[in-house]
Amino acid sequence: MVQGPHLRAFVDHAVRESQHFGRVFNAGAGECGYSPLLLALPEVRAVFESDFGWRVARPHRIDRRQVFFCGSLTSIPLMDERFDFVLCTEVLEHIVEHEDALNEIARVTAPGGWLVITVPTPPAIPDVMHVREGYRQNELAAMLTCRGFEIVAIRFCMYFFFRVLLEKWPKLRWRPRIAIRGLAVLDKLIPIGPPMDLMIFARMRNGTSASTAT
Repeated sequence: MVQGPHLRAFVDHAVRESQHFGRVFNAGAGECGYSPLLLALPEVRAVFESDFGWRVARPHRIDRRQVFFCGSLTSIPLMDERFDFVLCTEVLEHIVEHEDALNEIARVTAPGGWLVITVPTPPAIPDVMHVREGYRQNELAAMLTCRGFEIVAIRFCMYFFFRVLLEKWPKLRWRPRIAIRGLAVLDKLIPIGPPMDLMIFARMRNGTSASTAT
């Protein structure tokens, strides 16, 4: 509800610049909430979706073009320069070897391919599943730039109202969707306090080798 409009804006920008998205990678797809958005890209032949948490069960396929596999982003079992669009949302903060994960994402992104990556920003709400609190804008942008990506746009989302919601989330017995939507609107209209989420939209430079960074 909060990230969606920003992600759609990034996708619309990519579509205006590119007419073909043959292969797409949903890196750390989770429950595949953004799969419909990726499947709607022009001329998509296949959407590869992976998640390390799919060791037991995988999500339900909604389109024959989806290819599911369980794996870590530190060692992606796919060919170099394969994808025209990569989405990695709320994943990097879970990975100890995050430099290796970014190396792998850069490796599988085709020259001219697009990347959307989202991460929490410090100060973040404590989460036992996170190995780091989050990333600052300049830090993550530099990590992408040195791997061959050109930063196209940066946005922030999730402010005071969603921070309160997430702090109370584990204790809530019921979670009315209308209330969550209301908080999402308030966060957009009245962005109080520091943002909780950083969103970077980037493109792999043409004619540049996406060699791994040390």
